Amino acid sequence: MAKFKVDEGAQGPLAAPVEKLPDLACIGYPTEVTEPKITKDGTGDTFNIRVTLTPVSGTAGRKLTTNFMFLPDWFNPGFDPRSLRDLKKEGDANFGAKLLRTYAQNVYTQASRMTALEGLLGTQENFNAFWHAVAEEVRANGDFTAETVEAATEKAKVIASILRAHTVEAIPTVGYIARQAKDKVGVDENGKGVYDLRDQYEIADWFVVAPAEVKKLVARAAKAQNGSFKVTFDPEQV
Repeated sequence: MAKFKVDEGAQGPLAAPVEKLPDLACIGYPTEVTEPKITKDGTGDTFNIRVTLTPVSGTAGRKLTTNFMFLPDWFNPGFDPRSLRDLKKEGDANFGAKLLRTYAQNVYTQASRMTALEGLLGTQENFNAFWHAVAEEVRANGDFTAETVEAATEKAKVIASILRAHTVEAIPTVGYIARQAKDKVGVDENGKGVYDLRDQYEIADWFVVAPAEVKKLVARAAKAQNGSFKVTFDPEQV
């Protein structure tokens, strides 16, 4: 990200500090699902849908927008994400691995953490309903395989419509962890990334809004030093 510097010979402004913000456990509702757009951001050429989450009224959560990234054929019956490892792209030796990582972060994974799709759908019942709707779409209109960008875009719009029906229209209560956003500004002598804090939040993780899970968050907040983790809603209301 470009940044202007004050000339030493000028009497310019002093920089305002960016304070460290606590992580926040929030509950809210999906209130907007955009139409998909093709993205090329280092994770492979995928579609991206922006989903806005609005905190439950009366809580201290943050209204945030997150990404849901995918390719339409990932929703075909029996699609095996392991096949992504073998995909090649000229000039990008890690193309397949990046796509597999995108799938694991967004759609489904064997890891215990929730993916973006699970988090946005909120409940096991709604997750099942989403996939039943996907299967019904395939039975009615064929699978999501597409040979052209135009055809893939139309298939992606169908996925967006199904997602919208099971988020904005179904109104599940969603649990999300907001964490202070960072910008990568370089690397250190060991090749590790160097980051600057931003004065805003992004979604870092998801949780099921259920008493057992909320109890864990309350315990985590109690152990956090200097208020570095906070629950923004009344646990007794869950």
